[in-house]
Amino acid sequence: LADLRLPFELRGSLRNADRKRSGNERSHCIKLRQGDLVCFNLLKNSSTIDRLAVSSIWRKAAGEVWDWFALIDRNLPPMNSSREQVTLAEQLFGFVQAGKSEHKVKALAGRLRFSSGRLCLANQTGKADESQETTPILGSPKPPSPQLYFHHANSDQAVRKSQMPGEAGGTIRPLGRKWYWHHRTVAWQSLDPHDARTKKQKTRIRPLRAGLEFVFDVEFTNLSRRELALLAYALRPQPEFRHRLGLGKPLGLGTVQVQPLGLFLTDRRGRYETDDLFGSPRYHRVAVCDGASPTDLELKLAAVDVQRRYRRELEAWRATTSDSPAPDWQALCQEAIRLLDQPEFGLADTRAALESLGNPATTADAPIHYPRLPDPLLPRVKIDGRERPNTEAELFRWHTLNQERPLPQRLSPLSHDAPQPNKLRRESPFMFFLHA
Repeated sequence: LADLRLPFELRGSLRNADRKRSGNERSHCIKLRQGDLVCFNLLKNSSTIDRLAVSSIWRKAAGEVWDWFALIDRNLPPMNSSREQVTLAEQLFGFVQAGKSEHKVKALAGRLRFSSGRLCLANQTGKADESQETTPILGSPKPPSPQLYFHHANSDQAVRKSQMPGEAGGTIRPLGRKWYWHHRTVAWQSLDPHDARTKKQKTRIRPLRAGLEFVFDVEFTNLSRRELALLAYALRPQPEFRHRLGLGKPLGLGTVQVQPLGLFLTDRRGRYETDDLFGSPRYHRVAVCDGASPTDLELKLAAVDVQRRYRRELEAWRATTSDSPAPDWQALCQEAIRLLDQPEFGLADTRAALESLGNPATTADAPIHYPRLPDPLLPRVKIDGRERPNTEAELFRWHTLNQERPLPQRLSPLSHDAPQPNKLRRESPFMFFLHA
């Protein structure tokens, strides 16, 4: 068998083809032959070779992403054989256990159905989208990028690439799931869209213009009061919270406001046991959510077919005489907050951080962009006859120079003690109905 310290073969190589077919887990390591040129690394203060590589910039494996999250809590990765609990989110959305299809796996059906968002544009002027333009390079993550994605659990120092082990372990921990901050201003067009060197890496898009309204609905079945509260909180944790949707989030695109309009509940037992199945209204309990009014349910700006889709909800609101209306939306969110803050879940800090991340005021005075060198060190580009720093070029140089710093810059674990300056400007509201 090949020594695991020997180099991995290049993609497309035919070395060790026979051992590959054997299914040996070490089959991707190659045995060196006479005349092979390799690079090597020595153990510190030793003449012993630690690693061999087929290039001088070879990357070392750092384990699977979910292995790192399992160090924090074994229930954070997707459902697998080592999991012990079903999370609150999985109770609502369902799951299928990760694994090979020929093996028996665990699965749970979700109890939520989200409709498409329908544009309310019938009585609005202008086009729904902006002109087609070229974006800067939307680079994919480059793991492990330890200064951005990892931290020492017991130290404030940055994690260096040389400190990343071959598998999850030690005192290094992931910072968490990625979230894109809201931008103070949105500038998604490339400074130099015709640059031949980067043109193929850029994307031409036609984004929806700001201020558009969409309407959608969420259907749910058999939710407990606790689960309904968690769903309400997930859709709008706080009135000032803004979600991020779609392409271009690193550039500031995709900020949306979700405004709940109504909550419509059906008494299933009454509907099928005592009610006139065809003559009785579908909904037994109805409530207009805070921040909305009954006139909002008319969807006056929407096309006729969209208004027709939600006519039943509007009629239910007009005809409601229930002495016990549907739960108040804000009350449901407060129930979810109390639940998440319970010691058994330990999510109080996570909840506070989430609410801070989703509030545009948190970053209203901060420029948001990819890591880059200071403007004087950037290459120049001519725009409208004037030279200016090319903030899109050679972003790799920041990472290169940061590695050479005695104390590299890094992302610190998030603190929810964030400043609260004034509001962000660019957003598109989403309105929706929630009904059983």
